Amino acid sequence: MKLERNQFTGPIPSELGQLSMIALIDLSVNQLTGSIPAELGQIEAIHTMDLHDNRLSGVIPHELGNTRFNRLDLSNNFDLMGPLPRTFLNTSIMYLNLGRTQVCVPVDDEFQEWLDTISRSVVTHCADGDS
Repeated sequence: MKLERNQFTGPIPSELGQLSMIALIDLSVNQLTGSIPAELGQIEAIHTMDLHDNRLSGVIPHELGNTRFNRLDLSNNFDLMGPLPRTFLNTSIMYLNLGRTQVCVPVDDEFQEWLDTISRSVVTHCADGDS
């Protein structure tokens, strides 16, 4: 589902989580607001989620770590924040872009080993008290 650059506004519909066999969601470069719905973690076949350049806020729901992502781009959503959920340690992401967000990756051996498996990542490490 490629719906980038459509000037969509408002929140991402949680009903997208019911599209269990969709492989790609590209809602980038819109004006989407609010949080990322936890229901998106229910999409069984998804391998790519691109939500960059929106106005999303809040924390990344831990349910997204239950997916089969190869590629996740949340960059340029300045009000996304907090540590990346530990559930992401179970993913096989090959591309992760959290640039120009306030999301950080915990500084511990387990997360560092996981990051080393990613071909390309843009991340910020959490300060000691943030993870």
